[in-house]
Amino acid sequence: MSSLKTGLNALLTPEESVLVLMIITVSVANLNSHEPTTIINNVIGLAKTAKAFGVPVILTTVVAARGGKIIKGIQDVFPNNEVIDRTFINTWQMRRS
Repeated sequence: MSSLKTGLNALLTPEESVLVLMIITVSVANLNSHEPTTIINNVIGLAKTAKAFGVPVILTTVVAARGGKIIKGIQDVFPNNEVIDRTFINTWQMRRS
């Protein structure tokens, strides 16, 4: 018997998903590739959708004390989520003890 899921069984569920929001900080305003307001609104919309569907969310930032705080709109959606404050921009270099 194959373990391959097909049809509706192949769809992701909140239990099989996670949304990781990384470096969604006020520094987004310094981007030149896209309009910062559009990026912020899209990320907040994504966060609200994840919350509505019960998808677990991990929030990370880089050196919050030096301006790397998560934008207020994301904090408003997840006021009780711990924000992982990383010391490396490259997430894969960070190890939690």
